[in-house]
Amino acid sequence: MSAATPLVTVVVTTRDRRELADRALSTVLAQTMSDLEIVVVDDGSTEPYRIPVADSRVKVLRHEQARGPSAARNAALAIAAGRWITFLDDDDVWLPHMLETSLDEARKSSLPTPVAVLSGIEIVDPAGTVLKTRLPPTLIKGQHFFLEDLDEPGSFQTHATLVAPVDVVRQMGGFDEDLRGSEHDDFFLRLNARSSIVGVGEVTYRINAHTGPRLSKAVLERAEGMEKTVARHKDTFRLHRRRYGRYMSTMGVTYLRAGRWGPAVSAMTRSIMIDPTRPRAYGWWLASLAGPKTLELFKKIRPKDEQDS
Repeated sequence: MSAATPLVTVVVTTRDRRELADRALSTVLAQTMSDLEIVVVDDGSTEPYRIPVADSRVKVLRHEQARGPSAARNAALAIAAGRWITFLDDDDVWLPHMLETSLDEARKSSLPTPVAVLSGIEIVDPAGTVLKTRLPPTLIKGQHFFLEDLDEPGSFQTHATLVAPVDVVRQMGGFDEDLRGSEHDDFFLRLNARSSIVGVGEVTYRINAHTGPRLSKAVLERAEGMEKTVARHKDTFRLHRRRYGRYMSTMGVTYLRAGRWGPAVSAMTRSIMIDPTRPRAYGWWLASLAGPKTLELFKKIRPKDEQDS
């Protein structure tokens, strides 16, 4: 294909993390296929991001004021020239075969079209030791992504590896910019309604585990995003009682970590009402009633409801 019509648009979003963005970009440029364009969205960095290499495939789109990751991705989506689109966070990296593997699997797929692709993720510590590997499930068009029960091992927490037809992502409106956290939950429910998703059992993406503290604002935005997602997809959630109950429990834990005990108790209570068959939920509900003194417990213990699946 010509340079004006690349096969893939790669979107790298960044803010005030030049070294990380440079590293992420280098792994895109090192892909085994070269028919691509790269849009780096600088979401309000104090110092404007500068491309560290001379490569005509790379362009920078800058927001003078930070607008959030969803708005950054949508800005790149609006100008994407590729037939396919994928998104890379600035603190993560790709393995060299990420794009080639994803597109090969899309071409071979016999699932109902259109087809998007997810692949495997490995989480590594600062020394490069692999802490966890996640492999995605396969879902046909019309299923409900993370709300489905899996018949085989797999993780829905592989959404960062998405490679999707750009027309499909545009038709569904991209990411919801009103969601400042947990935006992928809403996005993938809408995507799976329109597209099959091929799960590739091969690692192509590496997440670098964070050791520093999480900002309470970011945690609160995640909980609020989950609540909005439930409100917007309530009928869909009701079709999956067990997953719905687990989701509400996770929301409650997330509110606790953000220091919001009232919403936490409400979410935990709703979790039990939705699915009263989970004994573990009662323990977390009682813990949430104890209030602030349970906060340290929730920082140290990750309940089964919050583990990825």
